[in-house]
Formats: sequence, structure tokens, C-alpha cells
Amino acid sequence: MKTKYNENISNKLTVEYLKWLIGKVIGLLYTYEDSLNSREKYNEFLVGQNTLIRKINGHVSLINYNNIKVIDLLSHLESLSLIENYTDYRRHILKIKKILEQLIEEVGDVTNGL
Repeated sequence: MKTKYNENISNKLTVEYLKWLIGKVIGLLYTYEDSLNSREKYNEFLVGQNTLIRKINGHVSLINYNNIKVIDLLSHLESLSLIENYTDYRRHILKIKKILEQLIEEVGDVTNGL
């Protein structure tokens, strides 16, 4: 894959990065749950969530993805800050995870890469 700076990033490295992101996204679910009982933890959670969203958005900006799944991914990420209950938050996190897994499959398939 080529970056907007005309540098090559291997599909293998991209897959590893997407897997790393899945771990971080799932981690949001646990920190969200912990944050429900403490204002301080909630503020820490928000910082972590916003940082992860910016990282993913930066990755999308760095590599020109021409894929509707990326738009879906960014939409779900953006909606996280609007969710007010654990059940909905969990549903969105699992959807984000699924989209990332689909992107991994596409990146790993050289003939159908992004």
C-alpha cells in the first residue's frame, strides 16, 4: 500500500496494525465500563477514546482507502461519543471490530486489496 507520501507499507504490516487496533478498540469497552462509576475515570476514558479515534482517522488519511467500509468504520467511531449506555456502546464496539476484521481480510487478499 502506498501512503500519501509515496512510501510503501506492506500488506503484512497493515494487517498487524489493524489487529493492534482491534485490541485497542476492545480495550475501550473495558475502560468505558470502568468509567461509569467515576468522573475521573470517565475523563481518562474520553481522552483514550478520542486519541484512538484520531489515530484511526490519521491512518485513513495517510493511506488512501477507497472502500465504503472505511466510511462505515469512521461513522461508528464518531458515534461513540454520543452513546449513553453500555449496551449501545458494546454494540458499536463489536461493529467496529467486525469492520476492522473485514479490512484485514481485504488487505490480506492481494488480489482484492484496498
